Amino acid sequence: ALALLVFVYLQHVVFQNGTDSLVQLSVFGVLAFRILPSLNRILGALNQLNNFAFVLEQLVTEGVPKNEKATVKRQTFKQVKVRNLAFAYSNQSPLWQQLNFELKAGKILGISGPSGCGKSTLLKVICGFEKQQQGEIILNEHTICDGGLLDHVSLSYVKQEVYLLQGSIAQNIAMSYDSNWKEEEIIKALEQAELYEWVQTLPAGMHTVVGELGNLISGGQKQRLAIARAMYHQAELLLFDEATRALDASSEQSILSTLKGLAQAGKAIVLVSHSASVMNHCDTIVDLTLNE
Repeated sequence: ALALLVFVYLQHVVFQNGTDSLVQLSVFGVLAFRILPSLNRILGALNQLNNFAFVLEQLVTEGVPKNEKATVKRQTFKQVKVRNLAFAYSNQSPLWQQLNFELKAGKILGISGPSGCGKSTLLKVICGFEKQQQGEIILNEHTICDGGLLDHVSLSYVKQEVYLLQGSIAQNIAMSYDSNWKEEEIIKALEQAELYEWVQTLPAGMHTVVGELGNLISGGQKQRLAIARAMYHQAELLLFDEATRALDASSEQSILSTLKGLAQAGKAIVLVSHSASVMNHCDTIVDLTLNE
């Protein structure tokens, strides 16, 4: 709409002032063409900030002293129980209420339901990025009173929107610009995420730069990099929010088989998905449509 108004205004100026204004309009058009890529990058950055705003909100939470957070001792994950959980955004009806389930180490929990039923929100509540209005999150038989699991156990959270650093593949997996990561562990994570063969075809290998926000690689490759990042950090609890949606069926099944192996090795895994093939790999399924 704004572009249309500008066009009508400029057309009016040209009609009023003749040839000189036509030259000015041509110059304006060239400048606008040159500035569009930068505007697109700014809009992309703003969109990324909006997608990860919940992280900033967590960082500026009032009423929790920094030293109190620092003294929380992380536990070995054994099991988590969710009891009578309810959540609603401001001035809206509850997404779900009286929600109950549990997850033990070595098991895979699936969360299913249609779009808008609160699957991603549930992961945020489990982590502690959002606060439930009712109910308890019980870790290893102890109720968590100061938020979710993020400050209490080692976990990795793979979101639908993948955030990538302006750096190399290895730096994005290790989440560090330092070179203190171990190459063999990066390779293992790449293999688990079905990326290593592709990385070997690149001239710079794992040192290949992915570009600003990963604009030099495909959507599927971004998704796999996020999965490799989760594998690399060897968290005890892995949360995947539609993490295989950009992959073909063969790659999805291969990664799900890898996750099954990790569960058998003692990891606890949560998979959010619309896909029945993903839910088939889960030991327990929570259907949020039954808790609205």
